Formats: sequence, C-alpha cells, structure tokens
Amino acid sequence: MPRRGTRQSNTLPTVSGSMSKILIRQRRSLIGQPQKMRRVVRALGLRRVRHHVIKKDTDCIRGMINKAVHLLEYELLRDDDTRGVS
Repeated sequence: MPRRGTRQSNTLPTVSGSMSKILIRQRRSLIGQPQKMRRVVRALGLRRVRHHVIKKDTDCIRGMINKAVHLLEYELLRDDDTRGVS
C-alpha cells in the first residue's frame, strides 16, 4: 500500500499500436490554484469539475497532464475504444 501523501508516477503508460487517445476528466476545483495551473487545465479544454474531453495522445498533452496531475483523472483509450463517452 502506498504511503499517505505520495504522488502518482509522473509517466503515463504507453499504448502500442495505432494512435491512441486520452480521456481527461477534471476531478478537483481550480479555486486556490495558481493562475498558470488554471491556464493549463483550461487549455486542455476542461471547464468545470467532472467535465471530460478526449485528446490525441501526444507529448504536449502528456506534459500538460503532468503539470496538473493532482487536479485531473486520465485514462488511455484506443482509437476504436470510446468507453461510452461521446
């Protein structure tokens, strides 16, 4: 069991094969966060808590997720897998 207060790994797992996508969901509010952090989350297309977007799996998007990993949830998807999200 991980110790309390430990961070998630900063690296996202890779998916082999075709170009994959990432489902990104905002799980925490931006109230009290630095303006730079708010801009990163907004640039991902997230507007409010529990809002989600699907983005292409690129290094740029992964870097943005890593900057705000404590505010976000993410899940790797394949092109043919949408998990019921439209």
